Amino acid sequence: MSANYGVLGASNQGMGGAVITDRAGTILSLDTDACRLLNIANRRKVRHLTNFFENCRIELLHALQRVSDGAAPTHFRLTLRPRERRPVQVSVALTAHGPDVQWHFRVAELS
Repeated sequence: MSANYGVLGASNQGMGGAVITDRAGTILSLDTDACRLLNIANRRKVRHLTNFFENCRIELLHALQRVSDGAAPTHFRLTLRPRERRPVQVSVALTAHGPDVQWHFRVAELS
């Protein structure tokens, strides 16, 4: 049985979260806000974070490798597809975290 962390909507604008992955995108750790944003329980963290995005997985994998190799932080505005929920627009910043990569999420403001 999956945990339900609520529905994302206008009240969640600006909500964020942080996830650490290896350079291949496998989730190593994530905070409570990221669990809520992705609609997954922390105990189910053995997943590829790139699976939560469409149409840009290859670009994300290349960015993960560049950042983990020491390149400057990279920023994206993407459509996140939380598990069993509607897609949501997010701003994502990728930064080096040792040999791994930290993802910083922020739900995009509605225009």
